[in-house]
Amino acid sequence: MPDGDDIGLDYRLSPEKARDSRHYVVFLLVFGASATLGIIFIAHLFGKVFAHQITLVLVLLVGVFTALRKILAREKWPVILFYGFRWPVVWLVVTVSGLLSPKILLIIGVAACVWLADAIATHHVLWLNADPNLGQETRTTIKTAWHQRWRSWGLRLAAVSLLVYSALLLMAGSQIISGVTSLLAVTTLFAAVSTVILLKQAGSFDPIRLFLDAMVNWLTYGRFGTDSPGVWQSPRGEWGARIGATLCAYILVASAILPFASYFPVVLVEGDKSPWVKVYAESRGHKFSASSLLGRWNEYRVPDFRDIVLHRLSHADSVYLRKLKNEDARTAYLHKQQLADYLSSSPGAWLSVMLDGVFMGEAQFYWAALLAFLGCLVFPLIVSMLMLFVVSGALLERFAREIERRMPVRRNNWEGYIKRLQTSPNALARQHLWLGNHATEDYPILIHQDVLCEHAHILGDSGSGKSALAVAPIFTQLI
Repeated sequence: MPDGDDIGLDYRLSPEKARDSRHYVVFLLVFGASATLGIIFIAHLFGKVFAHQITLVLVLLVGVFTALRKILAREKWPVILFYGFRWPVVWLVVTVSGLLSPKILLIIGVAACVWLADAIATHHVLWLNADPNLGQETRTTIKTAWHQRWRSWGLRLAAVSLLVYSALLLMAGSQIISGVTSLLAVTTLFAAVSTVILLKQAGSFDPIRLFLDAMVNWLTYGRFGTDSPGVWQSPRGEWGARIGATLCAYILVASAILPFASYFPVVLVEGDKSPWVKVYAESRGHKFSASSLLGRWNEYRVPDFRDIVLHRLSHADSVYLRKLKNEDARTAYLHKQQLADYLSSSPGAWLSVMLDGVFMGEAQFYWAALLAFLGCLVFPLIVSMLMLFVVSGALLERFAREIERRMPVRRNNWEGYIKRLQTSPNALARQHLWLGNHATEDYPILIHQDVLCEHAHILGDSGSGKSALAVAPIFTQLI
């Protein structure tokens, strides 16, 4: 039997309930965000190690060994290539996110999000266009219009708005620690303005609903396989390839956003600074404290009091220091300057002070760790989803409305698929009958008409539907 494109059946798989699909997407997003967070920290700490030639050789050997195993198992080439390139791609993403500056990563990440939003919209619109109630002429018209989507000023305006938002992010994230407040404000403003504009143009909440449906469809369609004849195939690849593309785009965005936000030092920015000064002053004396280890790893040298007084204080700060009569107050002020210099050395330097505070049992640092983790987990996800929504929301709403407008009076989906099978451009496909669907994976079961020359045994209790569900559909297709 030829593949789905030759048959023209384009059966849309639905092996699970919509609620189960949504739960699975939530799990995927949380798992992907958590894994990305670990990858980013590993990349920033050990990026130089991963970039070494020996590491590259080891990763390539693992990829080749994995591909050989799949070849020996007689897997299909898409599966072999996916497993063979899986770890080399992970190595490339980790190395790039650890060595490139956040500004470059943001530019690449925005471009990846624009491509991903277009891919998600393409997948979902063509999936909607495969509705069995639509005629072939309507489907061809929708496909032609979709191929010309980039001529729309709305899509171009969405891409330009992302560039403006990216520029605002670059300006907001230029200040270490204090930039997180500006970053949150810019994102909130951009989200509010873009959402209001899209909803006002649509006159309803359909863009949000359609975008969420498209995300669920993109991340779940075909995860049990789509190799059976007659099944609609995503134009953007199999399920594994779509998941990999989504994860790569998210890693690029998160790798830029988190350093811009300084990994969300909310408690440090808004709370009392004196515990942080105390913890850093005490931890520097311990050889194996987090601050000492990170400082040695980054080759950071703590300025002593003399260096601070002579070279690092402004005129106003020097005057203020001389006005302090108490020796303890002057010492505390200089410790504060040491902490400020250390925090300005890198966006994530404050995390080591936080860990030292956690190890010392200070309650404030537990809250700092919790809020930082939630911020690093949720905020990049919100930014990524916002970028995808801005680009694809209007497109999804416009084409979904056009498909619904051209939709004839809805009939039974079975009748639509039977008509496609009987009018298939493939002569062999037209000789087949629709017997039913697979019980768990939902793909269509087709049998050749010659099989009906043999005997058939249909089992079932009285009144269970043997005639209505088994015999009558076959007779209907033969008439």
